[in-house]
Amino acid sequence: MLNKKIIFLFLIILIMCFFISCKDKEEKTEENSIELDTNMDNFGRLKSFSDKKPIIYTESKDVIDDYCDFKIRTFDKNSKPVWEYKWKDIENNLPIYYLFSKDYFVININKVIEVHDLYTGEFLWQIRVDNSNEFYIDKYDLYILGYGDYISKFNLKTGENTMNIKNNKYIKADKIVLDGDITVYNGKTLKSVSFDLDGKLIKRGFYSPEKIRKRKWDKVIVSDDSDASNIIDGNIKTFWHENKRGYGEKESIELSRNLPTLIRKLYIVNGNNSSEKAYKENAKISTISINLGDGKTINYTFDEFEYEGVTEINLIKPVVSDNMLFKIVDVKEGTIFKRTCISEIYTK
Repeated sequence: MLNKKIIFLFLIILIMCFFISCKDKEEKTEENSIELDTNMDNFGRLKSFSDKKPIIYTESKDVIDDYCDFKIRTFDKNSKPVWEYKWKDIENNLPIYYLFSKDYFVININKVIEVHDLYTGEFLWQIRVDNSNEFYIDKYDLYILGYGDYISKFNLKTGENTMNIKNNKYIKADKIVLDGDITVYNGKTLKSVSFDLDGKLIKRGFYSPEKIRKRKWDKVIVSDDSDASNIIDGNIKTFWHENKRGYGEKESIELSRNLPTLIRKLYIVNGNNSSEKAYKENAKISTISINLGDGKTINYTFDEFEYEGVTEINLIKPVVSDNMLFKIVDVKEGTIFKRTCISEIYTK
């Protein structure tokens, strides 16, 4: 009988030790979670213009005496400003990198990552990191390489830290790519490790960095049936001009590719750039309507007219498209000829 009591007490002690051990592990997990530093000043200023949906954006850097302002400005589909956010750089050397997601704008300024509401520009939260530019975003989450020695995952809306992978457990990665899974790699050796979006190891190997290149079009058709191949020949010294009476308002240019392509940026070389004299004498497009091929249309107004100038149109949300339709809405007249010219259109 006494032996049974001793065995029973021994089992109770074992069970109590088990629960205490589990509790200790839970407490250690809580201690290792990442806390956001909400007291940092992001030195940013927001200016709101409208409540429209932002479609395109511009960036600029204005040098003022011994400091500069870095500015992101967003525009709606009619090229009207929606919001503008400006940061002051006292030392004029901020490393700046930013990305857009479905509902958020994320920017890394001097190793401080800020999350903003895409539609209003409102500042939501921020976190200090060790690595300048290495982060990626998907629909709901932010993935960072460089918060301490971790590959970390944060909820974009709340800033909650939901995943940490010890970087030096695998390789000393200094680059991160998000493409269906999480891949981190060493920029010198190109050794890589891939995880699923919840942090489970998938594979080890070597990574080949993507080469960003100019993407040309395969075919061009214009509404006046003239030869417009110069628009896609890769040479800004050649040009196309419309053949209609007047300045060719409402004339259109349709560009197509054999296969759909991911497009983040549009580049337009406006006017006749065969010489500086020809650029001044001929008309340029001042407003152009662009059907992106995914059902969306934007109206872009050029604010600069410069010989051999390349206008960059940044899409907040990249599109996958095999065709685009450009329509002349308004023109800037030349000094002599009543013909509107364009030299080149390409994308990245």
